[in-house]
Amino acid sequence: APRARVAGAPSPATETALRRLVSRWCDASVRKNAADVAALVSADAVFDAGAGTQVSGRAEVQKAFEKIFAALSWVVQLAPNAVFEVDETEGTGTGRVTIQETNQPKRGEQVSLFAVYHDRYRRVDGQWLFAERTREIIHRS
Repeated sequence: APRARVAGAPSPATETALRRLVSRWCDASVRKNAADVAALVSADAVFDAGAGTQVSGRAEVQKAFEKIFAALSWVVQLAPNAVFEVDETEGTGTGRVTIQETNQPKRGEQVSLFAVYHDRYRRVDGQWLFAERTREIIHRS
């Protein structure tokens, strides 16, 4: 009989790797480095910022973030809470990551938001990557 897929709490090593992935995303955002953001997603990744902004593929993710970052003087993104479930054997997982972000558009007022990223992860050649990130904005001011 085929083995039933089991998703649960990640191993300590996987938990650390996923938290590092999330931290690297925030760091790349603070540095406004679209290439570094794109390096964290799988080749066929889907990124959905909400409000009809969805792109597919690493190159398109990079282009989207080049456009986003070009419009900002600065951005700070923090991810204080993250919950992961993984299937270690399959190398897949899901997560919910709460973010707090403040940014200064080059034109207009400073923006603060609270959001949750609903993530899917995939392990590729031993490295965990984002396969999908969907942002759900909780509050924006």
